[in-house]
Amino acid sequence: MKLNNLLIGAATAMMIASCNKEDLKIYFTMPASEMEFTVQPTNAVGEMIFAARNVTFNLDSVCLANSVNKDQIKSVKVKSVFFDIDPLTPANFDKVDWVEGYLSADALPTTLLASKNPVSHDGSKSIALTIQDIELIEYINKPTMSFQAKGKNNAPILAAIPMKARIQFDITALLVN
Repeated sequence: MKLNNLLIGAATAMMIASCNKEDLKIYFTMPASEMEFTVQPTNAVGEMIFAARNVTFNLDSVCLANSVNKDQIKSVKVKSVFFDIDPLTPANFDKVDWVEGYLSADALPTTLLASKNPVSHDGSKSIALTIQDIELIEYINKPTMSFQAKGKNNAPILAAIPMKARIQFDITALLVN
């Protein structure tokens, strides 16, 4: 019995001694940020900017909801990016060959968040983009960022197309510095 207690005590001490900062990370996902925009009609065919919007994120409320403060956040990366066409319009992504989503912020470079090339011509009204594995903590700490959707249309756009971009971010925080 004493041997069992001694072994349990030694094992517990080894587990406590082996703890490090890696063990104190928490991970959570921000609620999806949605940006609505309208692609305007055009007779032009080729590369174009579909939308450019300023975006704000309420990082304070996300931190509060996850019991962390901004100083504890160590990483912010894109989890998912979707482009959606309003389901009430007859438009779909068949006139689009490829799309890209970019993020920029004051004093930071414009960076590619996600892309889809080629876009399937199957009548889809929603597409998931392939995300880039890039660190965005500097961007998310800015008061305002700019999001831009670029792409290439293969035919004229005859009517305005209401759309939405949905972006989710994964966040890593250290509970103890």
